Amino acid sequence: MKNKFTARLCIVMCLVLAISCFTACKVKPDNGSTTTLAGDDWQPDSGYNKVVISQAELVDLVEDALGTDMPENFNGDLNTLTPEQLEKVENHAKDEGLTVEKDQNGDTVIKKEEIPVTEAPKEEVEDLFNKLSIKDPSNLSSEEFEELSKAAGSEGLIVQTKPDGEVVVVKPVTTTRIITQAPAETSNKVKPPKTTKGTTSVYKPPVHQTAAPMGTSTEITVSSLSDGWITNYGIKGHTVLVDNAVTKDGGTVAVGVTTDGGAGTAIIVKYNEKGKVQWSDTIEGNNQVSLDGVTVLSDGSIVAVGCTLATNIANPDEYVCDTTVEGVVVKYSKNGDRQWLKIVGGSGSDIFYSVESTPDGGFVAGGKTTSKDGHFSGLSEHNTKSFVVKFGSNGNIEWKNCLAGKIHCAVRSIAVNSAGEIFTVMENNNNDGDFAQFNLPGNKRMGVVAKFGSNGKLQWAKALYESGLTNIHGVTYTDDGGCVVAGQYSATAKEGNIYSFKKIFNGGTGGTYDGVIIKYKADGSMSWMTPLIGFESDFITDITRISNGYAVCGYSASSNRDFQGLGKGDYDAFVYTLNKYGELEKIHTFGGSAPDNARTLCASGDMLYVGGSTNSTDGAFAGLTPAATTDLAAGVMRCYKLS
Repeated sequence: MKNKFTARLCIVMCLVLAISCFTACKVKPDNGSTTTLAGDDWQPDSGYNKVVISQAELVDLVEDALGTDMPENFNGDLNTLTPEQLEKVENHAKDEGLTVEKDQNGDTVIKKEEIPVTEAPKEEVEDLFNKLSIKDPSNLSSEEFEELSKAAGSEGLIVQTKPDGEVVVVKPVTTTRIITQAPAETSNKVKPPKTTKGTTSVYKPPVHQTAAPMGTSTEITVSSLSDGWITNYGIKGHTVLVDNAVTKDGGTVAVGVTTDGGAGTAIIVKYNEKGKVQWSDTIEGNNQVSLDGVTVLSDGSIVAVGCTLATNIANPDEYVCDTTVEGVVVKYSKNGDRQWLKIVGGSGSDIFYSVESTPDGGFVAGGKTTSKDGHFSGLSEHNTKSFVVKFGSNGNIEWKNCLAGKIHCAVRSIAVNSAGEIFTVMENNNNDGDFAQFNLPGNKRMGVVAKFGSNGKLQWAKALYESGLTNIHGVTYTDDGGCVVAGQYSATAKEGNIYSFKKIFNGGTGGTYDGVIIKYKADGSMSWMTPLIGFESDFITDITRISNGYAVCGYSASSNRDFQGLGKGDYDAFVYTLNKYGELEKIHTFGGSAPDNARTLCASGDMLYVGGSTNSTDGAFAGLTPAATTDLAAGVMRCYKLS
């Protein structure tokens, strides 16, 4: 999809014709009325206002919500819907980040928050027409209008239709986006306008469903990042750091795995804020052991979780079954003394992927199990369960819950807010069991975002899926009782974006991945959605809170659009910052000529720590020891200073 559009736009731009400059170009839409493009007599509202969506938008919304159940002659009057149909429409509107209200008569009113815009400079508008070789700006065809909308989006502009039918080119009022290496191409995506009853619908931002309070400027100060230190870590074999957490002394603790001859050894390493290793530990047995998640409890002690096939890393009485994969939970003092190690599981396979501390001094852990007995007895009878388990600080289980189906599903990441509410992101390939509610087409991978109360009761669950595969692996909480999640999705070349990400224009070449970051409100409705898009595959692996915004990390093979400046090697690692309204701020990259990736990040105070692995010995990794090789990766920890 991206490559086709790029080629098309390049061809159009190569056919530039010299036309006369104009100050107020006339455009004739399908209904025949004359409209003004960038006219001098109109200034767009620069504040955030809630406005009722247009009739065209309402028809689209109802069609999306009801599908084939949409009344054949629906004309935009919600009162003609049945109560059941209206409820579906209202729920879908909330999922789309819209506001659902009742007027004084008790009728449903659906509103949106418009992105603040300002009039586009005349020279930019004129240049846009020149680039598109539009011969007669006073009489645009529908095809030219579509091309104009797309090209405007690539220039950071928006084509809007005013309520009276006038078409204008405007520029969003957003925070300046900075790229460390070179200016990035814009990531504004424009959905071609639809027509209903001969009139062009008012533009509805397809990507950023911005939720700033009315009158609030998005010119806010987000923490800036400056280089700190970078270091390699390795013991033997291939080494990767997959999760980290900030410690009470301002340093960081990271976990991962290293390999030697095919066997895996779990590792945990504690760094101070200057990058010096203060202590480390390994868990090695007669078979593979890995640690995948780590957290710091309120008393400063550290808990790590993972899984093992080894049968000799704990007391034999700890094992419910010693022939399957079992979960591992291990606790350390703040000084690195191992206090206890527990095996958690049943007669099936049991894996912990994530852990997070809770306000009561305990912790919650999530993962995947196929057990129906042992520590996972009493849960669903479905074969596979994506679970959340609450532990006390002593490692005793206090409660457990799950979403389950026949085949693969797993909790991949957890966040806990100050009220003890729990947010999880899950992988899922099921369209039965607890996942039947999402009407997943086939058994494709989808992401599920779920919120649990501090008592473990499920409050809501939302699905994210596309014509390809969707993986959401990062989550952090927000101060309003919601969360922000991050990951990536792919779309097939044949179908393109047709489900959760259909409103992201130009969202991916078939088969490649694009990154995406999504904000959910406390009730589970979507607030905004921001893509990270390049021409190759782009992966977001984690997200964390920083001052007035968020930072995400990952790795990408792209070197264009949102990833301008990357492309030093196979994959390059990156950290991207964005403000609390979902607007991209700044990209920081580090890489060499071989594959490099960032898997995890955490932030506190004036430090942001990023962990991952590298096969590079040049670029950002020149001179580091132990040095990686082409075949064996070194673990990586990088520190940025926040200001």
